[in-house]
Amino acid sequence: KITALQVLQADRAGGFDLVRSLAETVPQDTWLSEFKVDGSKGGLKGASLSYQSVSDFMRRMEESSLFQEVILKSSKQ
Repeated sequence: KITALQVLQADRAGGFDLVRSLAETVPQDTWLSEFKVDGSKGGLKGASLSYQSVSDFMRRMEESSLFQEVILKSSKQ
């Protein structure tokens, strides 16, 4: 399953904090293939073995103070 997420980054988050938070948030059966940041907006692309892992990843990102408005843009099998 391929997923694309749109993520808004908090202005106070530095690049290192953002990458570290992502590394701690991504489930074991989920892989990121693309990571973009443009000002206060960002995007991710990747793959996961289950919809549950995508849901868990999104929930963890929403719980983090570094991400706002986590939106799943697409998901394919």
